[in-house]
Amino acid sequence: MTEVRLRNVDPGVVDAIRAIARENRRTLEAEIKDALARLASARKDALLDRIARERGGQGVSPDSAPGIRAERDARW
Repeated sequence: MTEVRLRNVDPGVVDAIRAIARENRRTLEAEIKDALARLASARKDALLDRIARERGGQGVSPDSAPGIRAERDARW
């Protein structure tokens, strides 16, 4: 795991995160890790959505296995 150190964080921000952590019954560190993970996930989801839009909503190709199977069965 990588260690990250934050300096000069506004005390009000730390207090707010500490309060959220208490509500979620987590440590301050666990709450910050969760927030960072959600931030990274949201960025990834936004990127995948953008790619799907640019492809015209065709982000996932249909399954080709049934067609291949039908062609193979037709030969026998």
